[in-house]
Amino acid sequence: MRSSVRGLAVFGAVIGLLAVCTLVVTLIVSNRPVEMMPADTPQGVVQRYMIALEQKDYVTAWGYIAPQPVDNRITYETWLQSFSYPPGQSTRKVTLGSVNQQGAYATVEVVIDRFSYNGPFGDPVNTSYVSFSLQRIGSAWRITDPVYVWWMY
Repeated sequence: MRSSVRGLAVFGAVIGLLAVCTLVVTLIVSNRPVEMMPADTPQGVVQRYMIALEQKDYVTAWGYIAPQPVDNRITYETWLQSFSYPPGQSTRKVTLGSVNQQGAYATVEVVIDRFSYNGPFGDPVNTSYVSFSLQRIGSAWRITDPVYVWWMY
């Protein structure tokens, strides 16, 4: 009987040590500084837009969106409402993919992985593939699509 109790204690200690190691590795990896892309490139604009959204700096994020055509114009307030739903307890990882630039137009492929607890049998990773369309307006790249941020939540 004593050996089974000792075995359970050792097993519990090993599980606890693994949990602490996982937490430490996660904190170290998630606190790495982000390598910033050049601000005057399509991928640099998308990167800064995503960082502004993550930091809840909505005024800055809104500045990366191209002015909308008069017949399809959205306001800053309408845009804010597109992601006013309370986010769940999740962490995001954004990966910038391929860039296709043709003159004053470009697309940037982005992979957004959201990590959250979905129960013991649920998938903890929800992945969205978003294609950003940009247009050079004057000397700056601006996002033309998607304008709404449904893919964040």
